[in-house]
Amino acid sequence: MTEPVSTMFVFAGNYGSGKSTVRNLIVDRLGVSVNIDPDALARKINTQYPEKGKVSAGKEAICFMWG
Repeated sequence: MTEPVSTMFVFAGNYGSGKSTVRNLIVDRLGVSVNIDPDALARKINTQYPEKGKVSAGKEAICFMWG
């Protein structure tokens, strides 16, 4: 019996370049169970200027991914 294969999609690009749009299309189509959105994390960290929270959001996303 074979073990299930895990797949991770990583979308990289500048703030506002469309990563979230592409990600949402894939998440909806494939039914991905875990979705880590650094842009949403950045908006949570700094609601007025989310681009200033991008490094912290990236670190938080990595911590979430690796447990």
